[in-house]
Amino acid sequence: MEEMIKNLDERMGNLEKMMGRQERMMEQLIDMVGKNNEQIHVMSDRLDRVEQRLDGVDQRLDGVEQRLDGVDRRLDGVEQRLDGVDQRLGGMDHRFDGMDKRFDGLDGKVDELSFGLKALNNRIFQMEGEVERFASQ
Repeated sequence: MEEMIKNLDERMGNLEKMMGRQERMMEQLIDMVGKNNEQIHVMSDRLDRVEQRLDGVDQRLDGVEQRLDGVDRRLDGVEQRLDGVDQRLGGMDHRFDGMDKRFDGLDGKVDELSFGLKALNNRIFQMEGEVERFASQ
């Protein structure tokens, strides 16, 4: 029995040592959990700030997108106006071509009239000469 008590005493000592180690490990774990909780809190605060910044960026992006939509609409309007001006210029080119041909035709008529006037002038000059001859006879 004494041996049994000795064995039990030894086992109790071993159990007490194990419990001491486990208590120290438990304290370390509790410390680690506390530190982890603290880190989680810090990270959560940082994440809150990041989310707030993202919200601000998101709102600014919404504003930029709206402005871009307005720019796009205005550019569409300008493009339509530009197309209209381009079409009008094309029509004017056609009109200028027609006017150019008319001027060429008018130049020909002017040349003909000029030639006719010279011929009339020459005839008048000749007639004046004949009138003078008749008058002097």
